[in-house]
Amino acid sequence: MLRIIVLSTENQWEINRIRQEAAKRGHPVKTIHPAKLKPSQLKGSDALLIRAVRGHAAKAAAIARKALEKGLVVVDERLAKSGGRDKAANYLVLEKAGVRVPPTFVASEKEANRLFKLSFKELVIKPLHGKRGEGVVKCKRSGLRKALSRFYGKYDEAIVQPFLHVSNEYRVLVVGGKALGAFEKKARGWRHNVSTGAKPKKTRLTRRMRELAVKAASAVGTEVGGVDIARAGGRFYVLEVNRSPQFKGFESSTNKNVALEIVEYLERKAEANA
Repeated sequence: MLRIIVLSTENQWEINRIRQEAAKRGHPVKTIHPAKLKPSQLKGSDALLIRAVRGHAAKAAAIARKALEKGLVVVDERLAKSGGRDKAANYLVLEKAGVRVPPTFVASEKEANRLFKLSFKELVIKPLHGKRGEGVVKCKRSGLRKALSRFYGKYDEAIVQPFLHVSNEYRVLVVGGKALGAFEKKARGWRHNVSTGAKPKKTRLTRRMRELAVKAASAVGTEVGGVDIARAGGRFYVLEVNRSPQFKGFESSTNKNVALEIVEYLERKAEANA
């Protein structure tokens, strides 16, 4: 039996699925907000699975370190060892690992003048921290100044990338270094987030996609990750590696039991630690 704590600020559908599969295997699961976890709860547990912790990332990293010190299985273990990274830092890590990502520029409002020198005709602006496509906007080069003025009213720093004319975008789920499968994101507009209306469509996981997804997840140290891969101009780009991804659309489109894969991965880590 594994006594599992799921650390999360949200009551997610995915957490309920993990609880269902864990219960079938005799593992009790408690979902606890990072701000409400007590040291005694770690003492009586075997595994810590970290899900959504936006706004509490530093607290979650500190909890992960304590859990690892006490001998608990921690996923993602990277959070205990090096804390969280923002999107810009992840792009640097991916690029260093030889994973193709879009050209990426980061600037605060004070540094924005250097962004106006970019020559790309269309651009995408993203917040350093965010999920499910929140805060992401597209603009023409001529409208960058106006778009940034609105953006900086909500966010301190901006990631700016050239807009890629994507022919296909895929989500690959990776758990413990294993690519489980993929779906294609079918969208009418330029946004390909399932949370903003894109529809998941089952697709074949090619060897190239599998290798790229596993390499990207490994590079950023994500044990349970949703890797977004885009095909543009005949090339594959990794757009993002999402730690603790949603997988409702993935399970429905691929018939893969992601929740069970996560539980079994926790079991394997616990067995290896024994």
